[in-house]
Amino acid sequence: MNEKTGCEIAYHRAVINSLKDRKNELSAKLSGLKEYYYTMNCSKYFKENDYPIRRLVSHMDMLSDDIAITKDLIKEE
Repeated sequence: MNEKTGCEIAYHRAVINSLKDRKNELSAKLSGLKEYYYTMNCSKYFKENDYPIRRLVSHMDMLSDDIAITKDLIKEE
């Protein structure tokens, strides 16, 4: 092995760690939004077709997609 190979391995490890941190950050955000949604869901004033609720669900779906994409990038790396 030479120095370039070692640098390449270190680079890929750093990328993987960065992607894992990003996935953990997105998972924490999604968890918070889900907790908020389920708290509101129990209210008698909850209306699923209101714009804020639809936007919240849309944002949760977007975060779920981002997490899936990040997981795929980790596997590829």
